[in-house]
Amino acid sequence: MEQQEVVARLRSLREEIERDGEVRIAALETTFALALSDVCCALGLAGEEHDEVLGRDAAAYVIEIRQTRFWPVEKDVEEETATVTLAELAAVSA
Repeated sequence: MEQQEVVARLRSLREEIERDGEVRIAALETTFALALSDVCCALGLAGEEHDEVLGRDAAAYVIEIRQTRFWPVEKDVEEETATVTLAELAAVSA
């Protein structure tokens, strides 16, 4: 693989992450295992090659994380739920 192709693939990975997450990569919190996995995927490594780079434990961790579903919670909804719960608790306690 030529160096320019590597640069293009990694740039494309960054752009995809920023576009999908709507946040700049400098603001992301992640583990090294997930970041290295994304780099492997961007370079076209899959299956055994991917797992060899990550190691058995990290590869299993990445699989577990990728199978986990996350549901976004809007801040207003979370605060409203907490307020309602506190109001109900106060009413029951009184």
